[in-house]
Amino acid sequence: MAHITLANGFGAEQYFYNVGETVGPGAPNRRIDVLLVQFFLKVIIDNPQTFNRPMPPPPGRPMVVDGIAGEITFRSIKAFQEHIRIGGQLSIVSDGRIHRAVGSGFGAVSKSQFTITFLNTAYKAVRPAQFRNISDSADCPGDLAAAVSLR
Repeated sequence: MAHITLANGFGAEQYFYNVGETVGPGAPNRRIDVLLVQFFLKVIIDNPQTFNRPMPPPPGRPMVVDGIAGEITFRSIKAFQEHIRIGGQLSIVSDGRIHRAVGSGFGAVSKSQFTITFLNTAYKAVRPAQFRNISDSADCPGDLAAAVSLR
């Protein structure tokens, strides 16, 4: 399930928010992991100016942070990955899935940085004061807040 991972070199913070299992088509899509991904994506999509090149919202209905992995979530993941890749970050895999970051933060096979680390960075750019404990965010779902609270 979604959790906090200790990390070296993630800015001033020594941790980041990580999924326990993969989120995306054909993946386990555990509810808390999906909530984390949806929460980060919703905040990022609702603040398109986070990037030098604004990220347009994916086509279709808007993201709902409900912990249910479906087409809207999958489309949003893919749109985020494509936006990062086209923006010059060639080290991201745009496979439509969010994998658990391990080790150095780069996939052993793909040699690409895990999308979850990009999601952390983008969320932190939108809400730097709340990154330290996302459970303090008024819009953080209760189940997610309980899973990742630093208190």
